[in-house]
Amino acid sequence: MSEEKQIIGMEAQCWQCTKVWNISTLPAGATSVKCDCGGFVVTPSGKAMMRPIYDMFDSNAPLLEVGDNETPEAPKGKIILPGDSNFK
Repeated sequence: MSEEKQIIGMEAQCWQCTKVWNISTLPAGATSVKCDCGGFVVTPSGKAMMRPIYDMFDSNAPLLEVGDNETPEAPKGKIILPGDSNFK
């Protein structure tokens, strides 16, 4: 009997430079999350090129957390979530 793999996190690739980030701690509805190159890891519409992480040694990607690489339109230390309309 084969053993089922358990997903322990998620990685996403930047749409511009193709750098891979560990996005496991981002909220599920995160949008407009930027890479350090200025490209999007999660687009303003919420799209991301993702793959699951099954093992703690499966990924060398740096952790991308809330507050990292804020977009200019987002308040400092925040990412834009769907339905957020409190920023201008």
